[in-house]
Amino acid sequence: MASALTARLSHRVPRLSELIGAAAVEAWWEGLRAVYLWQVERDLELLTRHVGWPGVAGAYRTPLRNPNELFATAYELRTAAKLAPVVDGLELRPRVSAGACDLAVRLAGQRVFLEVTTRDDVFPWQRGGRVEDPPLTARETIHREFRTTTPDQLVPTRDVPASEELRQAITREVGQLPRGEFNVVVLGTPNSKCLDVETALFGDERFRSAPRSDLERVAVANGLFAVADEEGGLSELSAVVWLRLRHNGHDIRTHGRSFLNPKARHPLPPGIENVFRRVFDRTSVLEEELQRITRVLVEQYRAERILLFGSLAREFPADGVHDASDIDLAVVKPTTARFVDRLREAVDLVEPRVGLNLLVYTPEEIAQAQSSGRSFVRDEILARGKLLFPADG
Repeated sequence: MASALTARLSHRVPRLSELIGAAAVEAWWEGLRAVYLWQVERDLELLTRHVGWPGVAGAYRTPLRNPNELFATAYELRTAAKLAPVVDGLELRPRVSAGACDLAVRLAGQRVFLEVTTRDDVFPWQRGGRVEDPPLTARETIHREFRTTTPDQLVPTRDVPASEELRQAITREVGQLPRGEFNVVVLGTPNSKCLDVETALFGDERFRSAPRSDLERVAVANGLFAVADEEGGLSELSAVVWLRLRHNGHDIRTHGRSFLNPKARHPLPPGIENVFRRVFDRTSVLEEELQRITRVLVEQYRAERILLFGSLAREFPADGVHDASDIDLAVVKPTTARFVDRLREAVDLVEPRVGLNLLVYTPEEIAQAQSSGRSFVRDEILARGKLLFPADG
């Protein structure tokens, strides 16, 4: 007889329970996995509306029944579910040559093929057991054929990207995609940073000693999008999407960034490029809207100062920005209007096209916040924010 929990789960995640069995769902329903399973259920439901349940079940029944493929399949489902509402057509596991790739979409009369993979960066000293090579050597990221000098001593830092392993993962996945088509690899990296993927595509940075300074960054153009095919490049690849699903309380947040290949044999047409940017690259969308809002606030609202705070103000914003992120702005302007009236006036003027958290302070209020013991304005906006206007600070 089924347990009470099994019965409840069959009602809460019916599609997932039908695919893998309610008992298997119950076995996985613990800790962080419960949140991922709930996200999988929602994505299965969304895809069913666009593809139909037989097609969804046929594509994902086998991988979801393998516990080792749970997270990889969650990334594949999330990719398909994000594209399904905005494309003209979606194919799960379309036939390609002698095999199949993960996904194909139709946009503006064109087919785009996608292969989804996951690669979690684990540093050598986190792998357990005996590490044959010293950790710093194992984190070397530059191909030997790209070296022009004797390698310098690596710096002991976790910030050295995992670009070499990511390059290899992307190259392997391209083999699943058809030649002569618009091809995209979606690379899920649960714990790696967007910077890791960017360096894998466009080139590494090395650290070495330099006169009158401790370290010097040296760029190395060894990325997959920076070199010719005969040197290890991938002109058959139109773009790479970086994706990260991050547990956040009772939900999963999706972080993403899209990278176009400047050397692509078949570059994505502008219309398709814009769709991928809107779906996967929230950072780019927010930054474009931020530029427009800033111009309006300077030219029409006559702002004295504009400060950006929140996730978009980070040094590497893509790691903090997710698909529901908004823009956080603080404006300084002399005014006698009530606080709520200032906000209404500024928001009505900029007419935001994305979520906007806009705060307006007078110079006197800013000065008071700076001298107070603790305040949100001083500790979050002034200390951690980024000054957008005036540009000279």
